Amino acid sequence: MPLRPDQLERLKLQPLALYALLEGVAVGHSRSAANLEGVAVGHTGPAQGVPEAILAGHPLLEKWSALENIAHLARYHEVFSSRLEQMLSTPGQPLVRYKAENDPDWPRWQALNSRAVLGEFRRLRADLQAKLEALSDEQLAHTGLHPVFGLLDVPTMLEMLLFHEGHHLYVAFQCIYEQR
Repeated sequence: MPLRPDQLERLKLQPLALYALLEGVAVGHSRSAANLEGVAVGHTGPAQGVPEAILAGHPLLEKWSALENIAHLARYHEVFSSRLEQMLSTPGQPLVRYKAENDPDWPRWQALNSRAVLGEFRRLRADLQAKLEALSDEQLAHTGLHPVFGLLDVPTMLEMLLFHEGHHLYVAFQCIYEQR
């Protein structure tokens, strides 16, 4: 099942909220944006000018900060890319469940500042976008056995990635506004 144009477009557009959180970018609502660098300015984002201290703050001590939620999304791009490679090389095989708390690389990601997180996110997002666009219809039909959701093909895994991002961006938004 090939990726539909709307799925590829959503992969390109999803980080607009991330830019608003980290850089205070005023983001437009255009669904015709061709790439991440071509962000149209529309309205002032609610997180414009958020200081690093607020991004890194912990309004709820047992929960991640806004910045940690965003760092998790960047790290998850690496995880997703690894899963994609596994699905392409050995279709139908079990995928290891990812938990940041069990990830030996997670402390490094937690230590990054917002500029570094955004830079890594952009790089990893562009790499993932290029990989996905280069896949054939046959490759898109490859599957992996997700530990919770069962056998999933590449487009469904992409949808899951986008839902996962939406959740963490919402939590990051909450963290920021609980400190204002």
